[in-house]
Amino acid sequence: MSETNGAAPYPPRVQKSFSTLARDALDLAELQFKLFKLDSKAASRILWGTLILAAIGLALLVAALPLAMLAVAEALIENNGWSRMEALGMVSGGGILASAIAISLGWWKFKECLTAWNRSSEELTRNVDWLKSTLSSEEELPLPTSRKTFF
Repeated sequence: MSETNGAAPYPPRVQKSFSTLARDALDLAELQFKLFKLDSKAASRILWGTLILAAIGLALLVAALPLAMLAVAEALIENNGWSRMEALGMVSGGGILASAIAISLGWWKFKECLTAWNRSSEELTRNVDWLKSTLSSEEELPLPTSRKTFF
């Protein structure tokens, strides 16, 4: 009994071409994974630093800011003759401004962390496009253009 079910065996060049394509696809997948690992390490360093700074800042704010703001308000009352409402309002406005600046800086650092995966995403897009064009093409295509290797 025939194991090919009556079909002619594949020509050697088709087998070789498919084997080359599979090897290239595996190589690209391996390189993509290595790049993702490197980008993840970079992102985690940035993220941990950001989280530590945010935690320290929040702890200091919760502990000291209300007392400091009241002290400044009392100084404005005693030294400038302001009413309690004026002094507390001015100090509260300054506190809100300072917190807005701190939140903006934290958001900026957080966005920096999110961009660490751009390189992996771009490479994955290129590799998938290359694989699609290779699979849909009859002719042999070169590998994607070489870029600097980071490992």
